[in-house]
Amino acid sequence: MDYLDYLKTLNSGQLQTAISSRLARLEQIKKECDFIGYDLDINPSLKNINNITDNELKINITINNCWRGYIPLKTKVIYGITRNENNMYCNSGDYYYIDTNEYLPECINYLINSEIYNEYDLYDYLLKFIIKYFGITKQNKRDKYYTLISKNDTSYFNPTNHRLFSDFKNSNMALCTEYGIIAQNVLSFLGCDIDYVLGSILIQDETTKVFDEVYHAFNIIKRKPTNQSTVNILDFSCYTKTYDTSFNYLNSTPFISSYDLTHEYDSFINGEIDIEEYEYIYEKYNNSYAPVINNKKRIYSMNQDLNF
Repeated sequence: MDYLDYLKTLNSGQLQTAISSRLARLEQIKKECDFIGYDLDINPSLKNINNITDNELKINITINNCWRGYIPLKTKVIYGITRNENNMYCNSGDYYYIDTNEYLPECINYLINSEIYNEYDLYDYLLKFIIKYFGITKQNKRDKYYTLISKNDTSYFNPTNHRLFSDFKNSNMALCTEYGIIAQNVLSFLGCDIDYVLGSILIQDETTKVFDEVYHAFNIIKRKPTNQSTVNILDFSCYTKTYDTSFNYLNSTPFISSYDLTHEYDSFINGEIDIEEYEYIYEKYNNSYAPVINNKKRIYSMNQDLNF
């Protein structure tokens, strides 16, 4: 919020210079890894896979499903791998490369011109921008994006001609993976201490009380809502709702966990514990937000075991 408030004091020319300069610095930060997700060291072509036994093929899977800070250009995001009929892991084509950051200046200008009084307003308007940027998701369109690709296909390595993050703009097929990336980079740009996580979520059916598990991308952010900082899950795609005091619907808003991960962050990231809590809605009055608990639960998990 402090950096956003500072940007609001600049004139148009100063603002664009400040945005460009900060973005260039973020892009220059060295990262230990150039991918997010589950990367395969060896991947056979699907046409030959029936001729290969488990004993003849050794597949190394490298896991990097938690990313700290800004996600730079050329980063590869692998949001899914599959097992074939021989129970071997294969690249299923569920990946893309980050090839653009043009949404960031656009989003910052949008936030500067929005009525933001607190962190909840910031998350609200950021979600509005994300939905506007990608369009309303239609699942049948996203399904058509899944195409089986073997690792010997040049498109697996080449970030210039296939499977790019820019494919999702105005596409109506963005999901949690893409929502979380924009949230991660915008909030990192604004100086927030934030992680991007590929894990899973279990959501409880309100009628049957049965949990349905979905592989899911979300963020973990260090906040300071009071004098003491907290570490909470921040979910921009599996969001909740805000109502006024007469229970009139106002808007959708990202879900912020009430569970403080300050002392259990490593345990959660390493898959040793899950975060279970009741879902809630927000009640808004005079620019303040109060969570109202309902009896529906959600469980966040890291799922390091690759049991897809």
